[in-house]
Amino acid sequence: MTEEQSKYIIEVINKHGAKTHELINILNKIQNKYGYISSEAQSLIAEHTNTNKSQIYGMISFYPHLRLSPKPKTEIKVCCSSVCKNRGASKLTNQINNLINNYEKSSEIEIKKTGCVGLCGLAPVVFINDEMIDNADISKIKKILSKEHF
Repeated sequence: MTEEQSKYIIEVINKHGAKTHELINILNKIQNKYGYISSEAQSLIAEHTNTNKSQIYGMISFYPHLRLSPKPKTEIKVCCSSVCKNRGASKLTNQINNLINNYEKSSEIEIKKTGCVGLCGLAPVVFINDEMIDNADISKIKKILSKEHF
């Protein structure tokens, strides 16, 4: 972590106050600036808010919008609501994982399961970055991923 990053984090903590109920605001500000909350940042936050690092880590891993590592080039979100599961989301998730695992730059791609996205009539639904794929199947996923990765 650079000195500039440390100064910014301490500045954010001082602005919000070193109170436990302000941790989520502190974490959001830091993530908005850097895209994720590094291990070093977690240690600094813990030190300056009189909490322990495991509590900070627990909050980051609990809230799905917070990240422990930089955002990958491609983020795939698969809706795993009951309707999407009934229409093949679980099988599709496995197929996507197999596809990604066979790609040499798999670290550039992250797959996440999400709750209902409110598009049940179009199930299963997958988002690749901000592009929605309705009635998703592996051939549609391959076609979109091939533009950037394969």
